[in-house]
Amino acid sequence: MFSTLADIVIGFFEFVMDVLLFRGQRRAQGHRERSAMEDTIEVARFDFVTLFFIALVSAGLMFVLAFAFGVPAGWSMGIGLAVGTIWGGLAVPPVGARAMIGTRHWPLPGTQRSAGSYAIGAIGKAACKLCAPRG
Repeated sequence: MFSTLADIVIGFFEFVMDVLLFRGQRRAQGHRERSAMEDTIEVARFDFVTLFFIALVSAGLMFVLAFAFGVPAGWSMGIGLAVGTIWGGLAVPPVGARAMIGTRHWPLPGTQRSAGSYAIGAIGKAACKLCAPRG
């Protein structure tokens, strides 16, 4: 019971922080000011539509790999999680960008990959190791 309430409270504060970070990023990039309601709707659309679609496609990929192509369940889960993680990471601003909201130095000059893409690669590799069949 307590963990459910804690998850709801944490989810609420996470959503509020996402809206505040989104507003800060828009302000730092010089975009026009919008009302808090417009920004809230935009973050909610991203959270509930875009990320749900990514999760749905990732789960569909897992099932197609497992049932249509006969890939072992562990591998299909690892590949589906890796694809969803990478796609979600490309849809969400890099981790380093959130720390640099007030600056205009992201992405760093001369870098081809962001810190977020390295983190995404590490998460995908861990998901593949976790879901790989043991034999």
